[in-house]
Amino acid sequence: MRHEEYENICQAVNAGGERYLQHNITHQVGKVYSCQPGDFFDVQIDEEHKSWAMSNVTLEK
Repeated sequence: MRHEEYENICQAVNAGGERYLQHNITHQVGKVYSCQPGDFFDVQIDEEHKSWAMSNVTLEK
């Protein structure tokens, strides 16, 4: 994922939008609920919360 795409996702989530990502290694899909410095996404998968690096995810369409 490019940094520009990361920024767009973070802006959308901060504005109240919903974005989902797929982790490239585990293939889990999570809903983004916030962004962290260092290009990390905080995602929710069912009741579990995880932090995923921008380099390990793709936007779920």
